[in-house]
Formats: sequence, structure tokens, C-alpha cells
Amino acid sequence: MRKFRKSPRAFTLVELSVIIIIIGIFIAGIITADALIKKFRLQSAQALTKSSPITGITGNAIWLESSLDTSFLDSESNNSNAISTWNDQSVNVNKFSISQVGSGPVYSNTINYVHAVKFSGSTSNYLKIADASFLNNTDYTIVVLEKRQAASAGYFLSTTDVSDAADNKLALGYASDGVISHSHNSTNYAITPKVSAYADSTDKPRLFTFVQDSSAGKKTYINGTLSASDAANTSQLSGISTLAIGKGYTWRNWRDRNFY
Repeated sequence: MRKFRKSPRAFTLVELSVIIIIIGIFIAGIITADALIKKFRLQSAQALTKSSPITGITGNAIWLESSLDTSFLDSESNNSNAISTWNDQSVNVNKFSISQVGSGPVYSNTINYVHAVKFSGSTSNYLKIADASFLNNTDYTIVVLEKRQAASAGYFLSTTDVSDAADNKLALGYASDGVISHSHNSTNYAITPKVSAYADSTDKPRLFTFVQDSSAGKKTYINGTLSASDAANTSQLSGISTLAIGKGYTWRNWRDRNFY
């Protein structure tokens, strides 16, 4: 008896449809997974923020946090939208007013999917704390998380005119590429050993902590490590009225700013 082998046949339209559906499911799954990762990272940041000890510190003068849903206006919480106000998240009953100067900075999503504030480096477009007199005649701790995206100079926080003399001056940020300045009153120290130039920084976020203590002087920490100090300079600020956030700060992104 002769045996006949079945000849190969092409896929039917029904089978092709099934294959296309399966491919479609895989593609949809990949897109959904990416969205889930973004959402998970954001929710993790929000959970950490809400459970942070900062929320219970009554002496926290102002807290500007960018990951919470209440940080910005809903109409401005989209990538590249101009930010007109940044809501104070401190536990204080009376919140501080944060206003836009010029076109201000923009809403961004560049630090590991977590919302951030992006500044253009302009000295005309930034945010302003309308009443910063809470810094006068007191010690302070100022915390800034940033990820710069350029080598230019620029300040995280400064008096509106950074050339102000004596006790009316505060300037915290990059005096130049690779040089951090903690300028207070008529004194200043530059931190060069612990800060790499932008070309060598691989675009990594940095956590800065600036401290003024009337007993121990001034200290600056970078990523939790003491980078510079001035024990002799124990004087406090006075005459501060308004403060600029991100004035001249070039294409870098902040997340948290806390003042104690």
C-alpha cells in the first residue's frame, strides 16, 4: 500500500487572525507594563513623601515637594507646562505664597519618572517666595534635591539680587561648573573637592543640605557627606524679604526643598 504525505499548507485567515491578536496582546502588554512602572515609581515616591518625618516637623517653615498630586495646579501638571505656583506642603496653617516671575519654570518628568520642576537658566523666569522673612534671625537647614542638565552656573535659592551685601544676602547653588557656593551674609565658601564637573557627573541627582547654626557655624552636605564647613561664621541672616527659586539655574530639575 502506498502512503501519501500531506503537503504543507498555508495559514488560514482564521489562524493569521489569531497570530495577529496574540502579537497585539504582547504589544499592549509591553505598553501597559511601562505605564505601570511609571505609576509604581510615582506612587512609591508619594508614599515615601507622606510617611516622611518631615510631615510631622512643626518647625518646618516651608516644604516644596513635586511628586504629590497637590503640589501643582491640575491644569499645569503636564509635561512642559509652565508652572505659575508651587503649593507649600508643610503642616503650617498659614502657607507661604510661591509665585511665578516671568514665564516661570516648567513641569517636567525627568527624574526616574517622578515629577520635577525644570528651570531654563533665565534670570527673568523663576519662582519667588513672596515673604521669606522667616529666615531672619534664626538658624536654618535647607535641603535641595537636584539633577542638573548643563554645565552653567545657577542658584537653587537666592535673594532676588544675589549681589546684596552684608546680612541681606543668601545664595545657594552652582557658582560655576563643579563649584558649589554656600554664600551667606558677606562670607562665602566654595566646595570643589566633592562636586564633579557636569561632564563627569553622568547626569546623576544630588542631595544638598545647607546648615546654619549659631553655635557650630555653617556646614554643607552633599549626598549626606560633610563637604565643607565654616565654624567661625555663626551669624544669622537679617533683612531678607523675598527669595528667588531657580533664578539663573540652567536646565536642571528639583524635587524637594525643605526649610527647617
